Amino acid sequence: MGKSFLYIGSDSATNEIYVGIGESTTRIYELHNPAAQSLLGRASTVLWQTAEPFSTGEDARRAEAAAIKVATLLGRTVVDLNDPAVTNIASTKTSRYLVPAVVRRPGVVFYEELERTAIVTVTPDDLEDGRGAIHGGRRNAELAERARQWWDLAASRGRAIQPRRLIARLKGAGVIVGDWDLDESVPSTGDSFNLVDAENLDPREIRGKRLEMGGRRLSTKVTWSQDIRDLL
Repeated sequence: MGKSFLYIGSDSATNEIYVGIGESTTRIYELHNPAAQSLLGRASTVLWQTAEPFSTGEDARRAEAAAIKVATLLGRTVVDLNDPAVTNIASTKTSRYLVPAVVRRPGVVFYEELERTAIVTVTPDDLEDGRGAIHGGRRNAELAERARQWWDLAASRGRAIQPRRLIARLKGAGVIVGDWDLDESVPSTGDSFNLVDAENLDPREIRGKRLEMGGRRLSTKVTWSQDIRDLL
Protein backbone atom coordinates (compact mmCIF):
# COMPACT_ATOMS: atom_id res chain seq x y z
CA MET A 1 0.00 0.00 0.00
CA GLY A 2 1.31 3.43 -0.94
CA LYS A 3 0.06 6.62 0.62
CA SER A 4 -2.67 5.90 3.13
CA PHE A 5 -5.30 7.68 5.20
CA LEU A 6 -6.48 6.57 8.61
CA TYR A 7 -10.22 6.77 9.28
CA ILE A 8 -12.40 6.21 12.33
CA GLY A 9 -16.11 5.62 12.86
CA SER A 10 -17.31 6.16 16.42
CA ASP A 11 -20.85 5.62 17.75
CA SER A 12 -21.08 7.01 21.28
CA ALA A 13 -24.59 5.56 21.64
CA THR A 14 -23.23 2.00 21.50
CA ASN A 15 -19.59 2.73 22.41
CA GLU A 16 -18.56 0.96 19.19
CA ILE A 17 -15.62 2.14 17.10
CA TYR A 18 -14.05 1.09 13.82
CA VAL A 19 -10.58 2.03 12.60
CA GLY A 20 -9.42 1.43 9.05
CA ILE A 21 -6.74 2.38 6.53
CA GLY A 22 -7.37 3.28 2.89
CA GLU A 23 -5.41 4.62 -0.03
CA SER A 24 -7.85 7.51 -0.52
CA THR A 25 -10.29 9.56 1.53
CA THR A 26 -13.17 7.86 -0.29
CA ARG A 27 -12.42 4.48 1.32
CA ILE A 28 -14.55 5.35 4.36
CA TYR A 29 -17.65 5.42 2.11
CA GLU A 30 -16.94 2.12 0.34
CA LEU A 31 -18.03 -1.40 1.27
CA HIS A 32 -16.77 -3.05 4.46
CA ASN A 33 -17.60 -6.20 6.34
CA PRO A 34 -21.23 -6.28 7.56
CA ALA A 35 -20.44 -5.21 11.13
CA ALA A 36 -18.31 -2.27 10.03
CA GLN A 37 -20.78 -1.33 7.32
CA SER A 38 -23.57 -1.17 9.88
CA LEU A 39 -21.54 1.05 12.19
CA LEU A 40 -20.26 3.43 9.49
CA GLY A 41 -23.69 3.86 7.98
CA ARG A 42 -25.54 4.89 11.13
CA ALA A 43 -26.77 8.44 11.55
CA SER A 44 -25.37 8.40 15.10
CA THR A 45 -21.84 7.49 13.96
CA VAL A 46 -19.30 10.29 13.70
CA LEU A 47 -16.71 9.80 10.96
CA TRP A 48 -13.15 11.08 11.18
CA GLN A 49 -10.14 10.74 8.93
CA THR A 50 -6.66 12.15 8.50
CA ALA A 51 -6.68 15.26 6.29
CA GLU A 52 -3.30 14.37 4.78
CA PRO A 53 -1.89 10.96 3.80
CA PHE A 54 0.73 9.26 5.96
CA SER A 55 4.27 9.97 4.75
CA THR A 56 7.80 9.36 5.90
CA GLY A 57 9.10 11.75 8.51
CA GLU A 58 5.71 12.59 10.03
CA ASP A 59 4.29 9.06 10.03
CA ALA A 60 5.18 8.30 13.64
CA ARG A 61 3.76 11.60 14.91
CA ARG A 62 0.55 11.25 12.92
CA ALA A 63 0.07 7.64 13.97
CA GLU A 64 0.68 8.62 17.59
CA ALA A 65 -1.86 11.46 17.43
CA ALA A 66 -4.39 9.15 15.80
CA ALA A 67 -3.81 6.45 18.41
CA ILE A 68 -4.38 8.92 21.24
CA LYS A 69 -7.57 10.14 19.61
CA VAL A 70 -8.83 6.58 19.29
CA ALA A 71 -7.97 5.87 22.92
CA THR A 72 -9.90 8.92 24.14
CA LEU A 73 -12.88 8.06 21.97
CA LEU A 74 -12.88 4.66 23.67
CA GLY A 75 -12.87 6.32 27.08
CA ARG A 76 -9.33 5.15 27.84
CA THR A 77 -7.02 7.17 30.06
CA VAL A 78 -4.01 8.59 28.24
CA VAL A 79 -0.94 8.71 30.46
CA ASP A 80 1.25 11.78 30.06
CA LEU A 81 4.80 10.52 29.82
CA ASN A 82 6.11 14.11 29.87
CA ASP A 83 8.03 13.33 26.72
CA PRO A 84 6.80 15.19 23.63
CA ALA A 85 8.76 12.81 21.43
CA VAL A 86 6.58 9.95 22.69
CA THR A 87 3.23 11.41 23.68
CA ASN A 88 1.25 14.29 22.25
CA ILE A 89 -1.11 14.73 25.20
CA ALA A 90 -2.83 17.70 23.52
CA SER A 91 -4.46 15.24 21.16
CA THR A 92 -6.80 14.11 23.92
CA LYS A 93 -8.84 17.22 23.08
CA THR A 94 -8.19 17.75 19.40
CA SER A 95 -5.76 16.89 16.63
CA ARG A 96 -4.76 18.82 13.55
CA TYR A 97 -4.28 15.48 11.84
CA LEU A 98 -7.84 14.25 12.35
CA VAL A 99 -10.77 16.16 10.88
CA PRO A 100 -14.45 15.27 10.47
CA ALA A 101 -14.99 13.32 7.24
CA VAL A 102 -18.42 14.93 6.99
CA VAL A 103 -20.02 17.39 9.36
CA ARG A 104 -22.93 15.78 11.21
CA ARG A 105 -25.62 17.50 13.21
CA PRO A 106 -28.48 15.91 15.14
CA GLY A 107 -31.83 16.05 13.40
CA VAL A 108 -33.56 15.13 10.17
CA VAL A 109 -34.85 17.18 7.24
CA PHE A 110 -37.96 15.60 5.71
CA TYR A 111 -38.43 15.65 1.97
CA GLU A 112 -42.19 16.17 2.19
CA GLU A 113 -41.65 19.47 4.01
CA LEU A 114 -39.47 20.95 1.27
CA GLU A 115 -40.85 23.56 -1.13
CA ARG A 116 -39.38 24.94 -4.35
CA THR A 117 -36.23 22.95 -3.72
CA ALA A 118 -33.73 21.16 -5.96
CA ILE A 119 -31.77 18.26 -4.47
CA VAL A 120 -28.50 17.01 -5.93
CA THR A 121 -26.29 14.17 -4.78
CA VAL A 122 -22.51 14.54 -4.72
CA THR A 123 -19.97 11.81 -4.15
CA PRO A 124 -16.54 12.13 -2.58
CA ASP A 125 -15.03 11.52 -6.02
CA ASP A 126 -16.93 14.53 -7.39
CA LEU A 127 -14.78 16.88 -5.37
CA GLU A 128 -11.63 18.31 -6.83
CA ASP A 129 -8.25 16.59 -6.39
CA GLY A 130 -9.85 13.35 -5.19
CA ARG A 131 -10.06 14.53 -1.60
CA GLY A 132 -13.29 12.98 -0.45
CA ALA A 133 -13.43 14.62 2.96
CA ILE A 134 -16.11 17.31 3.26
CA HIS A 135 -14.93 19.08 6.36
CA GLY A 136 -14.30 22.59 7.58
CA GLY A 137 -11.03 22.78 5.70
CA ARG A 138 -12.71 22.62 2.31
CA ARG A 139 -13.61 26.01 0.90
CA ASN A 140 -17.33 26.69 0.78
CA ALA A 141 -17.07 28.11 -2.73
CA GLU A 142 -15.39 24.94 -4.00
CA LEU A 143 -18.21 22.74 -2.73
CA ALA A 144 -20.80 25.20 -4.06
CA GLU A 145 -19.22 25.18 -7.52
CA ARG A 146 -19.53 21.39 -7.73
CA ALA A 147 -23.07 21.30 -6.34
CA ARG A 148 -24.49 24.00 -8.60
CA GLN A 149 -23.38 22.77 -12.02
CA TRP A 150 -23.42 19.90 -14.50
CA TRP A 151 -27.11 19.05 -14.08
CA ASP A 152 -29.86 18.67 -16.67
CA LEU A 153 -32.02 21.69 -15.92
CA ALA A 154 -33.95 21.87 -19.19
CA ALA A 155 -37.04 20.20 -17.66
CA SER A 156 -37.33 22.90 -15.00
CA ARG A 157 -37.42 25.89 -17.35
CA GLY A 158 -40.67 27.55 -18.31
CA ARG A 159 -42.59 26.07 -15.39
CA ALA A 160 -44.97 27.95 -13.12
CA ILE A 161 -42.83 27.17 -10.08
CA GLN A 162 -39.09 27.74 -10.12
CA PRO A 163 -36.67 26.43 -7.47
CA ARG A 164 -35.46 28.95 -4.93
CA ARG A 165 -33.25 26.60 -2.95
CA LEU A 166 -30.54 24.03 -3.68
CA ILE A 167 -29.64 21.18 -1.30
CA ALA A 168 -26.59 18.95 -1.82
CA ARG A 169 -26.46 15.60 -0.02
CA LEU A 170 -23.57 13.17 0.25
CA LYS A 171 -24.10 9.87 -1.51
CA GLY A 172 -24.28 6.91 0.84
CA ALA A 173 -24.33 8.88 4.07
CA GLY A 174 -27.43 10.87 3.08
CA VAL A 175 -26.05 13.84 5.02
CA ILE A 176 -26.73 17.37 3.81
CA VAL A 177 -23.41 19.04 2.97
CA GLY A 178 -24.78 22.29 1.59
CA ASP A 179 -27.97 24.36 1.39
CA TRP A 180 -28.00 27.48 -0.79
CA ASP A 181 -30.53 30.13 -1.76
CA LEU A 182 -31.02 30.46 -5.52
CA ASP A 183 -31.18 33.77 -7.34
CA GLU A 184 -34.74 33.80 -8.68
CA SER A 185 -34.10 36.95 -10.71
CA VAL A 186 -31.60 35.08 -12.90
CA PRO A 187 -33.13 31.97 -14.55
CA SER A 188 -30.85 28.95 -14.82
CA THR A 189 -28.96 28.68 -18.08
CA GLY A 190 -27.14 25.71 -19.52
CA ASP A 191 -26.54 23.18 -16.77
CA SER A 192 -25.92 25.42 -13.75
CA PHE A 193 -27.96 26.76 -10.86
CA ASN A 194 -27.45 30.41 -9.95
CA LEU A 195 -26.61 30.85 -6.28
CA VAL A 196 -27.25 34.02 -4.30
CA ASP A 197 -24.08 33.54 -2.25
CA ALA A 198 -21.79 30.51 -2.70
CA GLU A 199 -20.15 31.13 0.66
CA ASN A 200 -23.45 30.99 2.55
CA LEU A 201 -24.05 27.25 2.41
CA ASP A 202 -26.13 26.87 5.60
CA PRO A 203 -28.64 29.73 5.94
CA ARG A 204 -31.22 27.51 7.68
CA GLU A 205 -28.70 25.61 9.84
CA ILE A 206 -29.44 22.18 8.39
CA ARG A 207 -25.93 21.29 7.19
CA GLY A 208 -24.94 18.01 8.77
CA LYS A 209 -28.50 16.76 9.22
CA ARG A 210 -29.75 13.69 7.38
CA LEU A 211 -32.20 14.11 4.50
CA GLU A 212 -35.08 11.68 4.95
CA MET A 213 -36.76 10.88 1.63
CA GLY A 214 -39.66 8.92 3.15
CA GLY A 215 -39.26 6.03 0.73
CA ARG A 216 -39.07 8.20 -2.39
CA ARG A 217 -36.31 7.48 -4.86
CA LEU A 218 -33.67 10.07 -5.64
CA SER A 219 -32.97 10.87 -9.27
CA THR A 220 -29.50 10.24 -10.64
CA LYS A 221 -29.56 13.87 -11.81
CA VAL A 222 -31.74 16.37 -9.94
CA THR A 223 -34.56 15.51 -7.55
CA TRP A 224 -37.20 18.21 -7.20
CA SER A 225 -39.44 18.89 -4.21
CA GLN A 226 -42.95 17.55 -4.67
CA ASP A 227 -44.53 20.91 -5.63
CA ILE A 228 -42.15 21.16 -8.61
CA ARG A 229 -42.40 17.47 -9.50
CA ASP A 230 -46.15 17.80 -9.81
CA LEU A 231 -45.61 20.27 -12.66
CA LEU A 232 -42.90 18.41 -14.55
